Amino acid sequence: MLRFLLVFWAVYIVGGFALAQPRKTLPVADVLQQYIRIPSESGFEKPAGEFLLNYCKDIGLHTVVFTDLDSSYNFAASLFPLTDRKPALVFQHHIDVVPAEEPYDWTFPPYEAIKKDGIIYGRGALDAKGIGIMQLYALLKFKETYPNWQSLPFNVVILALSGEETGGKNGAKIIVDRFLPLLNPFAVIGEGGAGIRGIVPGKPSQDIIAISVAEKSNLWLRLDLKFRSSGHSSTPPRKSVNKAMIRALNRVNDLDGSIKFNKTSKRMFKEFGHLVGGTTGFVMRHPNWWIFRSGFRKAIEKEPIFDAMMRNTTILTNIANPPGPLNQIANRISAFMDCRLLPGTNPKAFLRSIQFKMLEPNLEITVLDAGPSSEESDPKHIVFRSLAKASENTYPGAKAIPILFQASTDNNYFREKGIPTYGLNPVMLEQGTMESIHSINERISEQNLESGISLYAQLIQLLAQEKNLPVGPYDVRTPASDNSRTK
Repeated sequence: MLRFLLVFWAVYIVGGFALAQPRKTLPVADVLQQYIRIPSESGFEKPAGEFLLNYCKDIGLHTVVFTDLDSSYNFAASLFPLTDRKPALVFQHHIDVVPAEEPYDWTFPPYEAIKKDGIIYGRGALDAKGIGIMQLYALLKFKETYPNWQSLPFNVVILALSGEETGGKNGAKIIVDRFLPLLNPFAVIGEGGAGIRGIVPGKPSQDIIAISVAEKSNLWLRLDLKFRSSGHSSTPPRKSVNKAMIRALNRVNDLDGSIKFNKTSKRMFKEFGHLVGGTTGFVMRHPNWWIFRSGFRKAIEKEPIFDAMMRNTTILTNIANPPGPLNQIANRISAFMDCRLLPGTNPKAFLRSIQFKMLEPNLEITVLDAGPSSEESDPKHIVFRSLAKASENTYPGAKAIPILFQASTDNNYFREKGIPTYGLNPVMLEQGTMESIHSINERISEQNLESGISLYAQLIQLLAQEKNLPVGPYDVRTPASDNSRTK
């Protein structure tokens, strides 16, 4: 009996010790494939979020769940407990993905995460599950390779958010409104820019690492038009809701679409000008000189990426009538518009200009979402400079430049609070790969995964070696929120 008890206690102690040890990390591609295989369209993020949370716990990170709903699942995994109150470098990504429409057009099913020839295919591979996995593995790589990580004066946090694809209200907005003192960020790194090839005039082999320091804000609108007209299509009326809506939309096409320069875009073209050199480079460095203005703007219009960075844009994304037979004229029509506004644009004034331009008194416009607008984050900040250095180390010969990102992301919620926030998908994207985002055959290569991990890990290490790292804006003595569950 005594022998049995001794064996029992030995097994219990050893077993308990084994359970308390962090699990060995899995290959990065395997974890990304598992993450992709859990569909997480906006509003259904929780299962994918729980998968990543449990993996973070298993490999020894400290976790906090901020909100625990199917449609709003947000958590942090960190090097040190958030309750240690260390200022934090926060890496944020979003769990949700856009729907994988037309799955039969995909080379491989969008949620099977097939890997072929070193490339992983699947919804979220780039936007943004791949980014989250690179951030996580960069933290692990830093922890494994930096000998004195226990004495690090700041925390490193992986923040996983819901609802980015639907405006951020179920994720980033909740975090900045309720939990920012607990995070205590001195800087935030999210999605935004990327490595791009072939966009430098005259230098197609010059690689660019575009790091976003500012971005547009989104204004999503629903347009409704309703009035009665003849019902039978055999007798076309002089006026119908479809005709009226089409005319109104044509009037608003490219509304306020004039090219506008701000300090971010001027700086960006100045950097491009130095790279190009010669007469072309001189023109790019002085885009507002009247003598160059006409030709420069024509050149901008030929490049979709630059063009979208330089003007407010409106695009019709969906238009629909209620269901009915082919020979029935509808009495109602709805249209949906995605407007992206440059920093400094007044959304209310922009909306009034749409209403005025459409010249349709029966039209009702509803704002479905209006994202935050903010000033740029300082491109001279030590975090930006370290991110640029890590980028150029990872991709020799590349040049890192600050840009205004043409889309809208969760980054603006943090910028709005005055937190230095920078956007970079740390991979080198070919044109086809870039176009797969929100489209078919979204994908990422294993080589890009490894390069991205190396880049982010170098950023952490460079900041760890910085002696005068700014730790604002949040005071580390701010009490922790008690609206979260620490695990």
